[in-house]
Amino acid sequence: MQALLATMADWPPIAVYALVGALVGLIGFLVAYPFRQAGYKFAQFIPIILVASTVPLMPQLLPPLLIEAKINASLPQKIDDATTLQSASISEKELTYFFTIEGELPADFDVSVIKADNLSTFCSTFRSSFENRFYTKVIYDYQTQAGSKQFTVTPDDCR
Repeated sequence: MQALLATMADWPPIAVYALVGALVGLIGFLVAYPFRQAGYKFAQFIPIILVASTVPLMPQLLPPLLIEAKINASLPQKIDDATTLQSASISEKELTYFFTIEGELPADFDVSVIKADNLSTFCSTFRSSFENRFYTKVIYDYQTQAGSKQFTVTPDDCR
C-alpha cells in the first residue's frame, strides 16, 4: 500500500482524486446493491452520497498520506556514519522525522546544537509549508542509546 501511495504522489492531483472517487463510488455501489435488490429506492443515492462526501475530505486527508508515503519510500537512509533517517510521519499538521544515532554519545549531547547549526536550512526547506499553514511544526526525533531527544522547528523560528 505504501508503494502505491508513493507512486500516486507523482500523479496529477486530478488523477488521484478520480481514482479515489471511482473506488469510493464502487464501494457505494457494493453497499447499495443488497438494498436495491430488496426494493429500497433510497439505495440508488448511496454511491452518489459517498462520492460527494469525498470532495471536502480529500484535500485535507490525501496530500499528507501521499507526501508521507513518498518520503518513506526511500527510507531508511544513512545521513552520516552514525545517523540514519528511519521514517517520517505527518499528523495534525505536524511533520516528524525519526532518526537513530548509533554509538556512544557524550553525556552532555544536546540536539539543540543540530537545530542551531542547521536552522537556516530548515527554514528555507519549510518556509512555504509554514506560510501556507501546511505544517505548524516540524519535529526531529533522535533515538540514541540513552533514549529519545528531539527538537522542533516552528514558523516563529523562521521569522
